[in-house]
Amino acid sequence: MKKTKLATENESEPLKDLYQCNKLLGNCNRMEKIYDGWYISGDNNYKAIKCIDEECLMVKELPRICNNEGDFIYNNNIYYICVDKTKYNLNEVSGNSYYLKNNHSFPNNKNYIVSYSNYVIGIGIIYSNTNFNGLSTCKNTNSNSACTDSNNKNISEGEYCIKLNKIYRTYLNNCEEQFASETSVYLFIGNNLLTMDNIDNYENEFKSLPNGIQMYYCKNGKCNITTGYYKFDSNKICRCEITGCVLLNEQGNKNGDLYNLTSGELIYSNGKGNMISGYYYFIEGIINNFPGSENLKSFLVEAGDNYYVIFNGNGYYLINNITRNNNNFINNTR
Repeated sequence: MKKTKLATENESEPLKDLYQCNKLLGNCNRMEKIYDGWYISGDNNYKAIKCIDEECLMVKELPRICNNEGDFIYNNNIYYICVDKTKYNLNEVSGNSYYLKNNHSFPNNKNYIVSYSNYVIGIGIIYSNTNFNGLSTCKNTNSNSACTDSNNKNISEGEYCIKLNKIYRTYLNNCEEQFASETSVYLFIGNNLLTMDNIDNYENEFKSLPNGIQMYYCKNGKCNITTGYYKFDSNKICRCEITGCVLLNEQGNKNGDLYNLTSGELIYSNGKGNMISGYYYFIEGIINNFPGSENLKSFLVEAGDNYYVIFNGNGYYLINNITRNNNNFINNTR
């Protein structure tokens, strides 16, 4: 039986409940899924919560400077994550992914991490003997030479890497920014962009999680890792969690499921919707099957011509002829 309290500073106890709270709305939601990583503490006596295998330790103090990759630091009332000797403000890098090199300090030895505004989680481990295929972190993005990864190795011709929230590609031995002007979703396996022309080459990698196949949502020149559904054609629809993507082979009947795999019809709170660019669908209730929504009480789904993702933003949106103020669903924003 798991105990009902967080651990104190000097002990580690199994965690029953961890809540994500929003000061603006004055509410808290229980986190159904707890990943290895660092979470900002809501207790003023502690700076952070460190979680490994759902056991969490309250941490009273954090370093003020980066000593190792993966360090979680606190300085002048701002939280940072340390990557490649650089500190990144969590409020400025939400949805960014990073590959940590050797000798890092991240919990549970995870070396592929994703940052959000109030926590940083480890989603996989990349070593030579693992099947986790995360997109490389760029180091050099100089346009006069090939892109390089965090180990200073060249990114191969036609392959990709990511730096902060921009995706780059080596093309004709030049490092070029990609997807700068469009709004769309892209899937990557390792440093390769998945397309209709090559997806059949990777079908074995789609069979189980975690696999590191990643879904990125790009808009206004910024690309962030996300979760949702992606449709290659009527025979291939992917379900993408934060730890990877799998090919769907059966439909569902709950909110957040795809009701029809041929058309990509989505079940939402008021009915069924389709992949139509510019459409939004509302899902309410912690019990639903939309990928990545396990810690959201209510949220909007943004549809594109070949995808569904959890919408991240504020404003008014017309849903099924009903205008809803998305400030009520601000816990979309992580």
